[in-house]
Amino acid sequence: MTRKALIIVNPGGKGDENYTDGVYTDAENYKKYLLSYQGGSWYEREIVISNQPNKAQVDNEINLMEATDYTFIVFSGHGCISQYEDTVIELKPGHDYKADRLKIGAKKRTIILDCCRKKHHFTAEELVLLEKRIVHDSFQANAAENSRKKFENLVANCPNSIVEMFSCNYDEVSYDDSRFGGLYSHSLLKAASNDLKEGYYRSVVNVHNAAISNVRTKSGNMQNPQISKPKSEPYFPFTVK
Repeated sequence: MTRKALIIVNPGGKGDENYTDGVYTDAENYKKYLLSYQGGSWYEREIVISNQPNKAQVDNEINLMEATDYTFIVFSGHGCISQYEDTVIELKPGHDYKADRLKIGAKKRTIILDCCRKKHHFTAEELVLLEKRIVHDSFQANAAENSRKKFENLVANCPNSIVEMFSCNYDEVSYDDSRFGGLYSHSLLKAASNDLKEGYYRSVVNVHNAAISNVRTKSGNMQNPQISKPKSEPYFPFTVK
């Protein structure tokens, strides 16, 4: 089975009040998790971290994913909701990107968007521009190989589908901590690391649901994660053991 993970980060403009360097913590935490046995023992060559890319670079990465069996995309940074109810992420200051484009060419894909979703009323000029952009040792080796096989067997049993996970609801902001990274991403990875029985796994939906209460508690119920998923199981694995 072929895999590819894309982690996109945008802290914003250096020196700006909304600069959030916690996105770099998110990127490292997601990468470390994917490389772990629990995360499915991904290979480093399968993971791409893209810091403030432009639209063409992201489009190119998405196009390269079309021939891949399972893909995993994370965005950590700034975002909003347009007046047409579209989630829009900011790749870098002044470079907006419709999140729906991250679904193009998907066979089996998980998308995690850790960004704000407050409504933003784009000007006519901004909308025109946005629409134009759319056209170790042997034991460790065996353990890693076993976790890869388990992960891939679970993915193989899932139907072709897309699971999209949002750090907050429409018209809400997404919190960031300079020490721990995004509140949602931190809660997601913390939920995934909870003790798991041998031979069991946690799906992306299970981990998302487990993270919700911590996000709500830490944000005073001002950040409420949402998910878009198929109505039926099975769902893609997030944690394996």
